Amino acid sequence: VDENLNALAASSTGQLDGVAVPSAGQYAVLVLPGSGAAADDYTLTWSGSVPVVATSAEPVDSGPQSITIGQSVTGVIDDQTPSRLYTFEGSAGDTVRLLMEATDGSELDCYLELQDSAGGVIDANDDIIPGQNRNSEIVTELPVEGTYLIVASRYVGSDAPFTSGAFELTVEQQEATAGSAGTQVVPLTYDQSAVGEITSDQYLAFFVFNGNAADVVTISIDHLSGNLDSVLYLYQAVSDDWVLVASNDDSPLGGTYEALLVDIILPQTGKYLIAVTRYGLDAGSTEGQFSVAVTVEAQ
Repeated sequence: VDENLNALAASSTGQLDGVAVPSAGQYAVLVLPGSGAAADDYTLTWSGSVPVVATSAEPVDSGPQSITIGQSVTGVIDDQTPSRLYTFEGSAGDTVRLLMEATDGSELDCYLELQDSAGGVIDANDDIIPGQNRNSEIVTELPVEGTYLIVASRYVGSDAPFTSGAFELTVEQQEATAGSAGTQVVPLTYDQSAVGEITSDQYLAFFVFNGNAADVVTISIDHLSGNLDSVLYLYQAVSDDWVLVASNDDSPLGGTYEALLVDIILPQTGKYLIAVTRYGLDAGSTEGQFSVAVTVEAQ
């Protein structure tokens, strides 16, 4: 799953091959037991390669403009200037975030690309959230010290018309964080609770349980310490994918930041995944210990 808890791929064979990561960022690999499987040790191994990325940007009509880390600039993309170039100096190991946002009233469908000094594409992004957020974002670690090129452009494809409009480009340095690395999946059963913790380095916690079709369940979060503003997601296993069933930020009963899912009817018999995080995900600031419980309504 990505940092927004969107499932990228899943497999019941114990192996995932050829998974393309859509953009630079933090990802979580969830290792879950099969239905009825006993606890056991396992070894997780992964490898990857960097593909050649085809540029979707149009030809550039103007020379590059210098920008520094921590600076924001504005510009306009139109038929006369379909792409704009910016250069900045970076050091090896720097984690940088490039954000290209259409300004208010702009219809621009942003496209962003980062290249090294030799013109090789390091990373590219069209939509932050495909179909929902047409701004572009790249978060990546710079491989070497030197000059880097940013191509700020618009999406070009046969499935959509050309767009134009004003934009703002921001380049900022980020501190590397542990993110979701090391997150474990804790098994749960009905009418059982488990304790987890959200911290500055660990903003995701996962729990898994087996459910039956038509079971009516309530999933509750109880804050035990800190100032946590919890958010709760429930997914069902469908073939080799995770499909969102329900989510909640603040309890529908009101008066609390504790997330709560009430009277959720499970659509099928099988495995269900609970994801607990905080409002704002990795950008959030609340933290603390919590307990999570799954209760089922008597038939």
